[in-house]
Amino acid sequence: MAFLNYSFPDAKPAHCCGAVGKLLLTSDAVDRILAHFNKTSFAFTSFTSIRFLDINDDGTEEVLVGEDFGGGASTGVNLAIFDLSHGTFNLKFQVTTAVFSAMEDFEEYVLTLDEQRTVSAKGETFHFVKKTYAANGKAHPKPIVTRISYPAGTGANAKD
Repeated sequence: MAFLNYSFPDAKPAHCCGAVGKLLLTSDAVDRILAHFNKTSFAFTSFTSIRFLDINDDGTEEVLVGEDFGGGASTGVNLAIFDLSHGTFNLKFQVTTAVFSAMEDFEEYVLTLDEQRTVSAKGETFHFVKKTYAANGKAHPKPIVTRISYPAGTGANAKD
């Protein structure tokens, strides 16, 4: 597996093309590219994390890829989880795991994957701990901690 990140530091105008990210699934001998994934978020600049976790508890690890985004008055991090078991990047789940916004109705939060609960659910539901630092333009004196879960698949609605 290879992860490529190419930056355009002098892009004109700024933020029009800050960087390009690409994931490559290679053969064991690393002599062939079996699959690739190159869809990154708007205003992508870098991968923030790449790790492996056996979410389904089936002996095969999925890859979890964090990527940042930003533009205007907000920045954040998206998390994508891919199943690689069929020799391709099968997107299992995607969610924004951090948002920092300076807009009028700003919000700031961080989601952390609850690995134990997610693995216990065999990857059918993705469980997170959410720390909300600000919402609806109001900062909280202490973060509000909640649990949130999403069904497997992309574009799923949250269930508190």
